[in-house]
Amino acid sequence: MAFRALFLAHAPDADREKHNSVIDTGKYKLFTVVVKSQVDGAL
Repeated sequence: MAFRALFLAHAPDADREKHNSVIDTGKYKLFTVVVKSQVDGAL
């Protein structure tokens, strides 16, 4: 099982469907998402 981490950042012009990525090394998976607000990040 891979270790998973999330990096969540805020930007006023962000689109969470468009501004995201995943880096997977096999043992480590890093998810990044840029959202407009904390509420948008919780969806």
